[in-house]
Parts: sequence; C-alpha cells; structure tokens
Amino acid sequence: MDGSDPDATASMMRDVYAGRPFELYDHTGAVVHYGEWLGVPIPTHTVIYSALLPRELRARGDITDPTWSPSPRCACRVMQPLSQ
Repeated sequence: MDGSDPDATASMMRDVYAGRPFELYDHTGAVVHYGEWLGVPIPTHTVIYSALLPRELRARGDITDPTWSPSPRCACRVMQPLSQ
C-alpha cells in the first residue's frame, strides 16, 4: 500500500459521486438478503443498505421522489430474488 496513490478511490465511490448505479445489491444487499434468508440479523449492513438504497434506485431511474426512503425492514423486498 505504500506505493498506492493517496488520491485513489474505489470505482463504487466514483459511481456514487457521479450519480451512476453502483451495484449496491451485489455488495451490501447480498449480505442483508442472505442474512434474512438464513434468519441471521445483519443490523449494520441493513442500515447501510437502507441508507444507500434511495441513491441507487434514483441512479437507476427507478424512483424520482427525492423524499422517498425505505425502512430497514422493507429494504430486502426491493432486492433481487435469491435463487435456492
């Protein structure tokens, strides 16, 4: 890491700042979804997912209401279905 550019950023961070979709489900959402499916509480990831979900959906054009925000409990219902 000593040779890393100190101004480097992750592609997900650049996507968030640019208003582009940033694969929220593939990262945090999947953890929340599997936790719910297995009956394991994942409170930190659930809060993170719920906080970022409106931004992801706006970037995808799925919502236009700037005041919309899911509760942590409904966040998993917005995610893609889990294959068993």
